[in-house]
Amino acid sequence: RSLPGRRQPAIIAITANESPFKSLKDVVDAAKKDPQGVMYGSSGNGSPLHLAGELFVGQAKVEMTHVPYKGGNAHIMDLIGGRVPVIFDTATNCMPLLRSGKVRALAVGLPRRMAELPNVPTFAEAGFPQFDFSAWYAVFAPAKTPKDVVAKLSGALQVALKNPDVVNKLAGVGVAPATGDTASLARFLPGEYERIGKLIRTANIKPD
Repeated sequence: RSLPGRRQPAIIAITANESPFKSLKDVVDAAKKDPQGVMYGSSGNGSPLHLAGELFVGQAKVEMTHVPYKGGNAHIMDLIGGRVPVIFDTATNCMPLLRSGKVRALAVGLPRRMAELPNVPTFAEAGFPQFDFSAWYAVFAPAKTPKDVVAKLSGALQVALKNPDVVNKLAGVGVAPATGDTASLARFLPGEYERIGKLIRTANIKPD
């Protein structure tokens, strides 16, 4: 049984000052000019950030070279160090560097702009209306958990996620709380599994 959770939108990011890319179109144009000549970093092979990158590559109809890192912030450090020109990350993970001005986001993977990043366009605004990608979290209980227990847990979680202090704390790190209940999450999961499964098959993503 599942309970409602929260979303961390994917972003595509560059260094703030040194990058030759000023927009998402610049990245696409460079990849079209030199197939596989533009590298993008992620937190690891098969990670949500890798999936976001491959979703973008497929929709843009370009080739880019994926550079997988071993989790953590190694991909961000190599972006800042100039060893990789583009990364996919979550807004949450990258927020401190975005605020410091060391890193700049070119687009955010949500239907609407983030209040915390008002100057960053959505992928749709940048020309990719089908791109919608977030890392998401949910709370799961064993399948045999009594329905009344699940309902009580779900209700408590929903109350917590509507608490202004919680909402503001999550918003401060780029996390959007889910508003759905257990039933809405249960409807969401099959479609998400199908969408991501198709992406994995199409991009031929293999585990390390």
